[in-house]
Amino acid sequence: MDIAKKHFLVVALLWIFAPMAWVLMWQDKRYHTWFPTLLWINGIIFTIVFTTQAFLILPKLTYFYAKYNIHSLPRFNNAIAIFLIIFAVFQIIFGFHLKKKIQKKGKILDHYMGIIFVILSLDFLLGILTGLLSLLLPVNKMTFSPR
Repeated sequence: MDIAKKHFLVVALLWIFAPMAWVLMWQDKRYHTWFPTLLWINGIIFTIVFTTQAFLILPKLTYFYAKYNIHSLPRFNNAIAIFLIIFAVFQIIFGFHLKKKIQKKGKILDHYMGIIFVILSLDFLLGILTGLLSLLLPVNKMTFSPR
């Protein structure tokens, strides 16, 4: 497979099914330099989303629920958001550390690959769970709430 087609395949898989793209990137050392960039992108996106949620949206929701005496407070609290923000910032810092290691060694060592796969897998699961919970919780409340 020529390089342009493989680049397209990896980028397409990153959008469609990221774990398959990670395996292809791990097998071909040319793509090892992409892992720090993935960590930065995921870390920045999660930092923005969870910071906005924790410090802008949740306080307004809490105020709204208290004002109208609604007892169904959001389950996603600030402690979880702060943990996720720390996790996202760690990803960014780890991405910079990885970039330095790749510049020295020319590739990523296997023990770093394990850490990368764990982080990216957690990102993948967080993305799926956040989407599913955002979709299913309102439907569940509408379906099973007392009338």
